[in-house]
Amino acid sequence: MAPEQNTCKICTRNPATVPESATVPRYCTTCWDQRLKQLYKLQDQFRSQRAMRTTEAEKYFAYHEAVKDEDGLCAVIFCMHDNIADHLDVSAYLLPVLPWDEKVAFIYPEGVEMEVELVDVFLSFVEGDLISGWRCRSWTMEITRCAPGAFWVDSADRDAGDNRKAEEEE
Repeated sequence: MAPEQNTCKICTRNPATVPESATVPRYCTTCWDQRLKQLYKLQDQFRSQRAMRTTEAEKYFAYHEAVKDEDGLCAVIFCMHDNIADHLDVSAYLLPVLPWDEKVAFIYPEGVEMEVELVDVFLSFVEGDLISGWRCRSWTMEITRCAPGAFWVDSADRDAGDNRKAEEEE
């Protein structure tokens, strides 16, 4: 007797064939296409603008259409490329203007299959829109959620004596 073929976790009718890289496929092609279409719609709510560029680094501002402030800024992203290792180091700083933990549902005609956090949609956006443009061999990403009480320190505001005190304490 042949083993029963794995069925789609969403529609439960069609054979599961995707994702192909998974050890056990979970979805049929139709449900998978629907899922990707919904993910792309959510990613389209984000947009990026390059703020600075050097030969090995770029700084981006990320915007979201749900932010009603003047500019809609929701994150700052730094990409630093190591030419020797062909590795991209990405740091993203999420501003507290969006509910990053909020769940976003993927809805199908059969019902809700799963929910993902908005930060996961943001990760897909960064990977698809920014990281893919670097064409590097490997990459890592660190995400920091900024607290509402952020502050700015300018070296011009410090006295030269402050530096001497810090050296004496060491």
